Amino acid sequence: MERSSLRNRVKGALEIPSVLIRASGRYGGNFPGVLWKLSSALQRRYLPSEAFHEGLLNPRSPADLFDRNVSRSVLVRIQRRLNPELWDPLLADKTIFYRFCSVAGIPTPKVLGLFFKHSPGWSHTGRLLPGRDDWVSFFEKESTREFVIKPNRGFYGSGIQIYTKEESSFVDPSGVRVTAGSLYDAMKQDSRYSAFVVQERFRNHPELRRLSGSEGLQTVRFITKLGREGEGRVLYTYLKTIVGDNATDNFVHGTTGNLMVEASLDDGKLTHVLGTGSLKSPTHPATGIPFDGFLLPFWDEACQLARDSAQKFAPVGTIGWDVAIGENGPVIIEGNIWYDPPSPPDMRRFIAELSPL
Repeated sequence: MERSSLRNRVKGALEIPSVLIRASGRYGGNFPGVLWKLSSALQRRYLPSEAFHEGLLNPRSPADLFDRNVSRSVLVRIQRRLNPELWDPLLADKTIFYRFCSVAGIPTPKVLGLFFKHSPGWSHTGRLLPGRDDWVSFFEKESTREFVIKPNRGFYGSGIQIYTKEESSFVDPSGVRVTAGSLYDAMKQDSRYSAFVVQERFRNHPELRRLSGSEGLQTVRFITKLGREGEGRVLYTYLKTIVGDNATDNFVHGTTGNLMVEASLDDGKLTHVLGTGSLKSPTHPATGIPFDGFLLPFWDEACQLARDSAQKFAPVGTIGWDVAIGENGPVIIEGNIWYDPPSPPDMRRFIAELSPL
């Protein structure tokens, strides 16, 4: 933890010059005002780039803006007090996470196979896949018509590939055709990741596709905390909706163009767009459908799934769940043990509820 803190301090120091230049350019050359805001951000443990992307360096921003936000560093400190670090792989490594969910009875998109660079893979039929020929046979005979390949420790949607099986080839969303052998070769030769999950593609409920006009998977973030008796509680929820041609719903500090929209815990109705630095559109930019009052389907079932999943992952105290809502109900896509800060209207209340008992 001390090494991580030192690394963040060094990273922050290196970011300061470029962030000052970029922020001054964005805010009309008001260098003194930006410098003052950056100083306030550093005191609150923000990385300079984090404060910039969140829109916190605007000299004209309200004085209480920092009170309505929290840095990732501060949130991680709370998460580390609630979550046993030794349990990190259970959620962070998807090859372990999905197998645990299967045993625990937590619904997820069907896992078709697990790939490992240096050991045999696994098929949902129960057989081992030790070599290239085995994986070629798997893709040709055992995969579903539509499937997704995910890196085991990918984040922010990095490395995700989607394919549709057409006769003896596989087609990605851009129309590129590949063979079963090339799918194996790409995983084997990938320099970033050592393992992958092959999973059936899950599609959103028609209402969510209507809202965004996108076929990409959109999820609802549920932030949960274990209560004193081990019961799962939902503290906050918001929809991550796709904008434009993005394949995933990741927000990444507003850099992707996607939006986060608060959802009422009571009934799943959307209210308003979140995020300090994001576009504050009252309607979806692609479809013009108003966010306010849009009802997310299967809301009671989605809330119950988040609560039940939190209990089954005890003793992990707080988790950021990505729940996908399909035509037949909700499933868990991911559980994030070190999730990013949300943007609730009352951040102080959120932090008070999240903080350890």
